[in-house]
Amino acid sequence: MDLVTLLTERRAELSQRLHLGRAHWDELVTRIGEIEADPTKHCDDEQLWTCLLACAYASIDRGPSLLAQALAEGPVSSRCIWFEVLPVSPRENEGQTNLDLALGDISLRRPTRSGIELSQTPDPTIVFCEFKWFSDIAGKVSFDEHRNQLARVIENALMFRSRDGDFAKVAYVALVTPAVFKERRAPSRLYWYKWHEYARDDSTALLTDLEDCCLSPSAGLPSVRDRLSSLRLTWRTYEDLVFGAPDSPVRDAVRQFYEKHAGSLLRSWSVK
Repeated sequence: MDLVTLLTERRAELSQRLHLGRAHWDELVTRIGEIEADPTKHCDDEQLWTCLLACAYASIDRGPSLLAQALAEGPVSSRCIWFEVLPVSPRENEGQTNLDLALGDISLRRPTRSGIELSQTPDPTIVFCEFKWFSDIAGKVSFDEHRNQLARVIENALMFRSRDGDFAKVAYVALVTPAVFKERRAPSRLYWYKWHEYARDDSTALLTDLEDCCLSPSAGLPSVRDRLSSLRLTWRTYEDLVFGAPDSPVRDAVRQFYEKHAGSLLRSWSVK
């Protein structure tokens, strides 16, 4: 069965565990179908790749928790995979960050369809995911030429809060890229440098980037320094996640889509 037919038939089942915030299901499936119809066509649309990864895990009941654990490389439970959702910004005059994926103790921020907030549960844990295919992280935002995208996602995770103002006990931020951009000896992306800077034990580079932001913090928030102990950074590859997804017809169809449409550069760096 082709991928589009499978996704269409299982939409109701997938939607029980996959929440689409700003994305539109019919539009995504149409674009997947256009690529699938041409066996020679390469797909470099990171939104589609992120969606397919989410579907591969949303196809079984425990899939969201399995994905959260794979991203965090640790014990995390999740009832839902949140795709393209919006936490409240921790900075004045900054729009909400559009998260590629989020998992863990997360609830819908009503009355919105795409806004999220921390669930009111003991010792909450979250996973915020920044996904890149061929593109690099942005090096600026509208009102700060020096605020890079990875630092912004990290700060959003640290300052993610419940309606009562509670914060996550553990905040994972997972960078997900094709394996070639993580494992190749010659770095070619800004996120390679920034992730390695931020992952150092002393956190000096991350603190410098966050504290040097020219946008004012929102009122009532703790300092970044006070929240840093809750942060965990991981870098996972798309190939590891897809080829490690739980057994299901959707997982198998997503693998086949990857083999046909990822391109020879990426396939040569897939699971060996």
